[in-house]
Amino acid sequence: MNSRQQRLELLDLARGVGFLVVLLQHCLGFMGAAVPARFAPQDATILDFFFLMSGFFAGYAYEEKLRDGRKTAAQAVAERAIRIFPLVALGSLLGILSILVWSQATPNPLLLLTLALKGSVLMPADGRLLGSPHLFPLDGPLWFLLYDWLAYLFFLFALRHLSLKGLLAVAAVAASGLWYAAISENTLNFGTLWADCAWSVPRSFADFTIGYILFRLYKPNHFVIGPQLGLLPVLGLLAVVFLPVPADWRYSGALQAAVATLVMPMIVFFGAHVRADATMARVAGAAARIALPVYVLHSPLIRTLSVLRWDFHLRGLAGIGLLLVEFLLPIALAFPVARFLEAPFRSFGIPTGPGAKSS
Repeated sequence: MNSRQQRLELLDLARGVGFLVVLLQHCLGFMGAAVPARFAPQDATILDFFFLMSGFFAGYAYEEKLRDGRKTAAQAVAERAIRIFPLVALGSLLGILSILVWSQATPNPLLLLTLALKGSVLMPADGRLLGSPHLFPLDGPLWFLLYDWLAYLFFLFALRHLSLKGLLAVAAVAASGLWYAAISENTLNFGTLWADCAWSVPRSFADFTIGYILFRLYKPNHFVIGPQLGLLPVLGLLAVVFLPVPADWRYSGALQAAVATLVMPMIVFFGAHVRADATMARVAGAAARIALPVYVLHSPLIRTLSVLRWDFHLRGLAGIGLLLVEFLLPIALAFPVARFLEAPFRSFGIPTGPGAKSS
């Protein structure tokens, strides 16, 4: 283990909590488009936190291994693909089942198969025949993984070769696009639609690059924050996401851009230096295992169960009970999926050796 590495449990914990926030918001979203905005009007920046984390962990996991030849860029691509594509394929299959339950008319089986195959390799598809403007009609949240994948490839073949000054220049250019999009749209709540592509690329690249810069500046041996402050990154993340500022405030977009490019990086950098105690480490380990399965699988499950809630006109305690099931089911399913699907694929590994050359 190199001198820069230490366990980053608090970042794992914060990311897990962030995915649960997304899960909650999507549960509420199926109760009505305006419902989530009542509880977390500034929640759009949670995706910027995820992009930042991806940039930080890409550097943490691969920079030194790529530099000294223990891994090649091709091996890094393969390892990432082995981790995410089986989950994405499962999410697309669940999406087919959800569409069959949700749709009032019987969809074309060939269309569903085509959408599932494209979704399984993170290829956007035209879902207009299903009445969907989304990049991934079967599993809408996959849009984040698409842009995260593109940013990861950008890291492997370009960013990691740049000096700190070069990275700052890339971040400045991309962040100007993020700020322009946020102010023009007065929100960062975009990404899932085809129409959002022009804004989502600079946003994802800006956040990812800033996260990677934070890794370059990361020196864990210089100072360590004790576990008594361990919950501060999580509480800071929740405070920002649930900030009681109306989504339609005239400066909401500028506020979200500031949070994405200034506040969220501080949360990540602070969290990277916090040592977790034994209890937090165990919770963080569980959160790290289920975070990606929860994110990939939750949308089709929620969509299917929400149909039951509407069909049976469930209100009061019954409606709340089914809403609780919608929230808990993806979490419960994530544990066996992580153990029996994600972990076996990851255990295949990619052969490495001291003679491998970095590309």
